Amino acid sequence: MSGAVTRLVPLENFCATGSGGTPSRSNSKFYGGDIPWVKSGELRENVIFRTEETITAEALKQSSAKLVPNGAILLAMYGATVGRLATLGVEAATNQAICNIRPDPAIAHTQYIYRALEAKVPELIAQASGGAQPNISQEKVRKIKVPLPPLDEQKRIAAILDKADQLRQKRRQAVALLNNVGSALIDEITTHSSSRLTTLGECLSFVTSGGRNWSRYYAETGDRFIRSLDVQMNSLSNEEIVRVQAPDNAEARRTRTQIGDVLLTITGSRIGRVAALKDAEANSYVSQHVAILRPITSKVNPEYLSFFLSSSAGQRQIAKWQYGQTKPGLNFDQIRSFELPDVDREIQMQFVSKVHAVVRRKAESYNQGVMLDNLFSSLQHRAFSGQL
Repeated sequence: MSGAVTRLVPLENFCATGSGGTPSRSNSKFYGGDIPWVKSGELRENVIFRTEETITAEALKQSSAKLVPNGAILLAMYGATVGRLATLGVEAATNQAICNIRPDPAIAHTQYIYRALEAKVPELIAQASGGAQPNISQEKVRKIKVPLPPLDEQKRIAAILDKADQLRQKRRQAVALLNNVGSALIDEITTHSSSRLTTLGECLSFVTSGGRNWSRYYAETGDRFIRSLDVQMNSLSNEEIVRVQAPDNAEARRTRTQIGDVLLTITGSRIGRVAALKDAEANSYVSQHVAILRPITSKVNPEYLSFFLSSSAGQRQIAKWQYGQTKPGLNFDQIRSFELPDVDREIQMQFVSKVHAVVRRKAESYNQGVMLDNLFSSLQHRAFSGQL
């Protein structure tokens, strides 16, 4: 484009579109064949080579599912996945929630159209009709207008955006790997430590949980009140801090946090989230859904305990002991029964030091990721406004 004004052309002028279907689940002969069948929830990767389910040739004959050629662009049209995009890496069928888009190769470069649609996703979602089940009709997809420069220019732009996106994906993969380092270090410590185990109860001086009906003490100013939704894995969320003017009574004194406390969510869907309090987060109060674990620091470092409970080994303990199906929960006796390796304090501190180094690297990777996302957005804007 290089600054030239490029005409906007609706997809229907140079793309064929279609949607799929779901063969009857009651007929076992329709499933388990050799035809990949894509559901909208699988539009997570740029290119789809494999699918969770396959269907048979008979299913194609007896349903609205149709074969879509390798290279087609897939767009989720409704539900929680609305606006997701992917490209087919194999010939496949799709369900009815997916629109397939097949550009005329003599007019449009598929990857360029993919990137153009990617830039349109926020606009598409904003236009999606319906409240509980937002949707984009195939007719709306066909009316989407994109700039359509000559093919060579399309290929040049797509190559630039692909390269920028590769850098973004590599950075995200690096962050994902760093997210697993804590559990890997815990596993390493467990493997190389002695076989001795201790119970969490032997490492705690105090366990309690918050009281009920603290909402009556909510105030504009005062001490922090920590709810279960505030407890993330190994940190507290500061997105929506609640303050309370706490009463001067036994319950408030019992549930006031101290430096070195570890918080653990003990009920509901958020069960098992854990965080060691930073010094500035102490002297807070907690809801009834949050337990305060007060470590005997000569036996266990609070940060080490938090990272152990958040690791795969710790989460298995939580899953083992939680009770109740409708509303899972943990009681204090079960918490005290958690087992952990009896590791020397020196090894615990070495672990905490390694984790801090990982946290710093994660912060650096996150900041670099934000820069790459901003760069990609800038390139997208320039690409489809004739400035690239």
